[in-house]
Amino acid sequence: MDWVFDENMKPVQAGKWGNCTACCLRNLNRDMFCRKMRCYDEMSGNNVYWTTVVEGNARELLMGQPPAEMVNWFNSRSIEQGRAAATECMKRAHENEIQK
Repeated sequence: MDWVFDENMKPVQAGKWGNCTACCLRNLNRDMFCRKMRCYDEMSGNNVYWTTVVEGNARELLMGQPPAEMVNWFNSRSIEQGRAAATECMKRAHENEIQK
């Protein structure tokens, strides 16, 4: 099964200071995960933290046990590709909010 970033992760607006302590990636290897993420939302001017679409999945990440598919996705992406996926996810979140 292929892991798809925007089907599994969602940004949460955190204001201008951010909130890394709320991020579900905080207990994972920073070089593999955080460095490849974008946590600044250019559309709103706010920082975001990341959580999972399915709330229960965040618990596994917080325990430092990401699914193998997620690890493979991050390992196979460059920093630019990871950040582009995060940026695209934030754009979709704004579009979904506008449509409500």
